[in-house]
Amino acid sequence: PENTVHTLKEGIRRLGRYELKLTKIQTNCEAIRRHFKDAKPLPPVVDFAPEDNSTANPAMGHSLGLQWNTEADTFQIKMEFKDRKKTKRGFLGMILSPFDPIGAGAPALLSTKLLQREIFPPKTEDPMHLQEIGWDDPIPAQFLKQWDEMLQTVRDMQKVSFPRSFYSAKSGMPKSQRLYAFADASDLAICYVIYLRTELDTGI
Repeated sequence: PENTVHTLKEGIRRLGRYELKLTKIQTNCEAIRRHFKDAKPLPPVVDFAPEDNSTANPAMGHSLGLQWNTEADTFQIKMEFKDRKKTKRGFLGMILSPFDPIGAGAPALLSTKLLQREIFPPKTEDPMHLQEIGWDDPIPAQFLKQWDEMLQTVRDMQKVSFPRSFYSAKSGMPKSQRLYAFADASDLAICYVIYLRTELDTGI
């Protein structure tokens, strides 16, 4: 908390030199909130976007597709699930609804990306003439089972959650950190995983 307070105050000071006011500091740490009068206790779930005050009952918006559960201290992927027609347009609208810039749900969405490749094949690999199908025409019946599987996958994305912190704050301070990356590929896809190995001053 002490390091965070110092960093925030230094950021406010530097931005202030250019008449830029850093506001709306949000934290679930009371020790940090005490240092900033504008910092208020957080609700159980925070959407990363400003409120829409143009309506009588403003609702929280969202950006980066993330929600922060301040009680469990976890991130969740937020999406607005809508029923869409079984067309090319409906398909893209469905698989793009979980906006996941940090790739937390990428492994689960791989099957939907492979299905996209089948429905939108390159011109040189289109024996079924799928490119001739219009954006609002029904997709061929052979894709209907995969469509249902895609819907379930997209629904399940709303259940994905992961810790905000790489390590527990009560475990100690980082002494050294290293990144370990592994990658592999097949004819269908490329995958990679990156591990952060942290050695703490407590010996852990």
